[in-house]
Amino acid sequence: MKKTFFVVIILIVGLNLIYSQAIRIDWPAWGRKFYKGDLLRIRWVKSGDMNDLVKIRLFKGTEKTRVVDSTDNDGSFDWQIPSDFPSGTYYVRVKTVDNQVYDDSDYFSIEEKPTITITSPGSGSIWTRGTTLRIEWIKKGEMRDKVSINLHAPLMRINITERTDNDGFYKWDIPPDLRADEYYIKIKTSDNQIYGKSPEFRIVSGRKRIIIKNPNGGEKWYAGKKYKIKWNKYEEMADNVKICLLRGNTEVKTITNSTPNNGVYIWRIPATIKSGTYKVRILTVDSIVFNESKHFTIISPLVITNPNGRTVWKRGRKYEIRWKQWKILPDSILQITLYDLFGRKILTINKVIPVRKGSFKLTIPRNMKRGRYIIEIDIMGSPISTKSQVFEIK
Repeated sequence: MKKTFFVVIILIVGLNLIYSQAIRIDWPAWGRKFYKGDLLRIRWVKSGDMNDLVKIRLFKGTEKTRVVDSTDNDGSFDWQIPSDFPSGTYYVRVKTVDNQVYDDSDYFSIEEKPTITITSPGSGSIWTRGTTLRIEWIKKGEMRDKVSINLHAPLMRINITERTDNDGFYKWDIPPDLRADEYYIKIKTSDNQIYGKSPEFRIVSGRKRIIIKNPNGGEKWYAGKKYKIKWNKYEEMADNVKICLLRGNTEVKTITNSTPNNGVYIWRIPATIKSGTYKVRILTVDSIVFNESKHFTIISPLVITNPNGRTVWKRGRKYEIRWKQWKILPDSILQITLYDLFGRKILTINKVIPVRKGSFKLTIPRNMKRGRYIIEIDIMGSPISTKSQVFEIK
């Protein structure tokens, strides 16, 4: 009888010890959102005597991800969510390494981090005091529908608006007495969770003037040839100017860092410049006076004319790749490469192909996947290359 009594007591004590051991996860909590790239602090409370080490796993349905195989059972662990981690609904399990005690968190989600990307003002753009600056941005992901906009410079912050719709644009009248300087703009959601920062741009006085005469809009200039950039200046200003090439509002090339402010500069367009629509900016070296030309076109010395954006080729058939060159290239050799839209190299033609030939017949392999592709032609031994428009293979 006494023996049975002691067995019962031992069982009761043992069960109490087992059931007094517990882990309770406090964080992450139910319905919370966390973003890729963020730091997630996993928190738990333990009670009772248990192993000093725990392992942590992340579950999405039946899929399991190792967070850590062994860490101190001290109530918290910081996990950096990988930036490429799959989006979805998850829960966390904290478990002693001897597998005796564990707890699962409530469900939470991991998502792409919302972003605000400021597109205007662009990098290196210049704006004049007393004019209207159209601030533009692109939002991605869920966020508050109101934002604040501020102008920043070293040791300086000016509030443009405390609260406006998060709709992608805001017109700001630049004060005529604002200090001429380099600035950037910061747009922040009303809950201060998401923000975007523009590239640096310049605000100038604008009292003196530079008028660009050439290019004046609509011209076609060919890469590799010489052209005259012409301008007039009005009133006294710096003796030298900087000339830049712009695509949109972004500076893509410095034509010259300093040249006399005498109204003309002869520029040989590098043969490596890609075809496109551009503007020229002329800026005094003290950054006080500037102007930009109207849009003109630069044409590459090598242009693919077939395939184009309407081309559809069929697998197993032969087609002609055609190109034009503007007689400013040496009698060079080409390399032709086919890429998919992810930039993966699908096919390279290693035959000797002279530029002057103007075409090459390509047989599309029968086993090639259907999809959209791009052809790139490179001048061997030269940085010059050109790409076709996107076309389709069926």
